[in-house]
Amino acid sequence: MTRRRWFLTVILAPFLALQSISLAYYIREQRSLTAYVDSVASPSLPPSEQVKAVVMSLRDKQGDTTDAFFMCPLFGFLRPTPLQVIERGGDCADRARLTITLLRLRGIHSSKWALYNSEGESKHAVVEADVESGKMVVDGLFGIWFPKPQGGYYAIRELKADPTILPRRIKELRAQNLQPGVAPLKFYPLDDYVYFHARTINWKKSAPMRLSYWVLHHILGQAVDDLARPAFVEEPPLMVIYGATGFEFVLIVGWLLVQRLRKRTAYPRTKNGTEG
Repeated sequence: MTRRRWFLTVILAPFLALQSISLAYYIREQRSLTAYVDSVASPSLPPSEQVKAVVMSLRDKQGDTTDAFFMCPLFGFLRPTPLQVIERGGDCADRARLTITLLRLRGIHSSKWALYNSEGESKHAVVEADVESGKMVVDGLFGIWFPKPQGGYYAIRELKADPTILPRRIKELRAQNLQPGVAPLKFYPLDDYVYFHARTINWKKSAPMRLSYWVLHHILGQAVDDLARPAFVEEPPLMVIYGATGFEFVLIVGWLLVQRLRKRTAYPRTKNGTEG
């Protein structure tokens, strides 16, 4: 191996090690998550009942924001892994991540939605799942979903269109003196946790995200609010693996370009195209 190739290998080694550790964690995590979902929801149940069972299983998990993170503080911005949410609890966004991951193990597609208040601030996170009757919205922090009188469940689209569905459901559950989630229903902030401005992605997280939203909104219009979230964003180990792969690609391409430039410099071509 030449000195240059050895240098490239040394540079790539930390990224390869990071990917290996992340993959090992991911495999172990999937086994633990499978065991958990098997313990709380029978696979023979209809998808909607499995969704309810998963949400209800989170009732005994602590509901405050956790300081857990994957691997090291450097990845703290990725938030806790689904397995860490089971072990330590978490807020609405963490519970949505866990719910989506558990449902995926059962072949039930779902996605996180961010709820914004009238001032454009991201306040809450819920999940919309594909069940046997269509779409179904569930709130993992308050332990609620929205059944239709005629059967089935309300979707995000319907909750956006009819702002009376949410307060009506909250009032109904309060009247029954129910406490389905870790957060008390009497404290549900009806002025902030609303569905009218719901979006699939929290575009307010950072300056680059806000800029991306501005650009996409000018291109797609309101359709940008309904863009599908990539499934891997709910799995910090996968985000680390994919991120490391991107860095490796950039390093390899950069190394090849440098080698090509050095070769041209060492062997300049003559006017007739032959090497001098």
